[in-house]
Amino acid sequence: INEVVKRSSSSMADIGAVIREDTGLSARILRLANSAFYGYPSEIDTIERALTIIGIQQMSDLALATSMMHIFQDIPENIINMNSFWEHSIACGVAARILAMHKREPNVERYFLGGILHDIGRLILLQQLPSEVQKTIRLSKEKKVLVINLEIQEFGLDHAEIGAHLMHSWNLPENLVNMVAGHHQPQKANHFKEAASIIHVADLLAHTLQLGVSGENFIPSLNEEAWELLNFSPHVLPMVGDQIQVQYDSAIAIML
Repeated sequence: INEVVKRSSSSMADIGAVIREDTGLSARILRLANSAFYGYPSEIDTIERALTIIGIQQMSDLALATSMMHIFQDIPENIINMNSFWEHSIACGVAARILAMHKREPNVERYFLGGILHDIGRLILLQQLPSEVQKTIRLSKEKKVLVINLEIQEFGLDHAEIGAHLMHSWNLPENLVNMVAGHHQPQKANHFKEAASIIHVADLLAHTLQLGVSGENFIPSLNEEAWELLNFSPHVLPMVGDQIQVQYDSAIAIML
């Protein structure tokens, strides 16, 4: 899909044809397009119509977001419940999308994708070093510290950095890579501090609302610099919380 989108000669029909090759992906996208996620008054019954309404680049991001859950299949269930992990990731994606809408960002699906991918580095650690990850989770509970702090001690880098390295190797856009790299420390996200700050706040909202479990035992603290950079009114958060619940339920029903 990315290759066809980048090709200047591609038409809506070309992109639609590629998406339709995966019937499961086509069905998920159409269900999302017709859900409370978008709230369009009339039915969207073809991929081409969805492309017209949602946007080509946005559709590409949405396709990757809805495909991620099928890539990581061999995660040890005795360490982390994958259904619960994806519930947290989807909640973060939904929250990021809503926060981006409040900031009037042009491609809110990019933030939905960033939210879904924000903890992907933890899945790589779980695949490659399951016993070491289990140790960090156990020590986190005993010492009452965040798992991410113990990751740095154990592995020399944390799951945010690992996830960013993977996404860079996939040739994903730089702003997306930085959203993931900086979702715990947005000030390190180079020229994309605001984007990383949105994912940071979305992650905290997902934790606070207890929507799924990421493998972290405690709620991370709010980065004050990120909050000041976003400059949200305190009155926005209760409204965002209500919007998250509606869109989260729709996204969970479709994607899981």
